[in-house]
Amino acid sequence: MNIQEVSDILGVCRFLRAPKHVFITDEPVYEERNGKAFYRGLQPKNRRDVIFLSAQSDLTTIPHESWHAMTGLGELTAYPVGRIVAAKYELIKNFPRLKTLFSRRVEYRRSEGSREFPRASRYRERVEHYVLASKP
Repeated sequence: MNIQEVSDILGVCRFLRAPKHVFITDEPVYEERNGKAFYRGLQPKNRRDVIFLSAQSDLTTIPHESWHAMTGLGELTAYPVGRIVAAKYELIKNFPRLKTLFSRRVEYRRSEGSREFPRASRYRERVEHYVLASKP
């Protein structure tokens, strides 16, 4: 998962607000203990402008987490949104003319460190922090 993919996927879905902050890490954010999954996610529950993507993320994760951040609604609505947006992205990504018709430009720039997210700083170089550069 890279920031260009994140931008492209968010670009094909006009009803999803692009989150202001995107964190990406190649590390897993959950672990199993005694047969139960424990999430070590960094996504702040009280923030509506942040998504966190990990090594387990796929194309559906970006719209799924963006939907959570935008609406605060649960899994029942987030899973279908993730699948629908990912399917739309898969459909138009290989057709540049369709992409220009149906996409908006979403741009992120890399941010070096942030006091706003202290839990992310413990990951140091293992997490990349991006900030929305353009308002879609």
